[in-house]
Amino acid sequence: MDTNWIDERSKVILDVIKKNNDIKKYVDSRYEFPKVWVKSNEVKLVIIGQDPTVVNENDRKNIKYVLNLDKDKIMKKYVQLIVGEFEADVDNNVYATNFFKNFFIKPPTWLKNNNINMFELTYAYWAPLLVDELNKLPPNVPVITLGENVFDVIKKDKNDRLKYVWGYPNQGDFRILSNDQNILNRLVIPFPHEKGTNPSEKQLVGKSSLQQEKILYYHNTFNKYCKFVKEFIIN
Repeated sequence: MDTNWIDERSKVILDVIKKNNDIKKYVDSRYEFPKVWVKSNEVKLVIIGQDPTVVNENDRKNIKYVLNLDKDKIMKKYVQLIVGEFEADVDNNVYATNFFKNFFIKPPTWLKNNNINMFELTYAYWAPLLVDELNKLPPNVPVITLGENVFDVIKKDKNDRLKYVWGYPNQGDFRILSNDQNILNRLVIPFPHEKGTNPSEKQLVGKSSLQQEKILYYHNTFNKYCKFVKEFIIN
């Protein structure tokens, strides 16, 4: 599957972004965009990550593919854990891309916590490209989003939250997003970031009691939510 056009268009978009003085100072343009991960034409699931920015700047040059799926590390293991529930394989049935293609000087969640919302500032640049990307795939291929921020930028109901879709706290039944409830016009299944499904003592340290409760909820509910989703995406 040809994805070179995505790289070329991403470069054009980044050049436009860098002309915006309010945004360019937060963009790290020293590195190539991580390439879309797709290894066959038998795509069963789309995975959408947030952006490629990692905390350690020295590691950014080593990110060659979206979500580091060419490396047998924690993110690939987590993605395989998810797609394996739905009879798919990372290396054969997944199309993985990021919503925001570029690196930022700091992880955008860190910037957001410091009152710099890069999701809002760059959304209009990157959203049309993502829609065009997915339009190249069959319309019945579902989308899995990773993390709260990706869910927030593709949903239409601005009051909805990933935790509500997962039934937390006491929000009723599990849900997914139907085609008309998101900007991608596809079935969307939101998942938390990998830290939410494999909690360790280190990941819980420093978190508030409410944050710890949510992380443990995702961990304990993972299998139940996957069972619910199977009814929609496995024929």
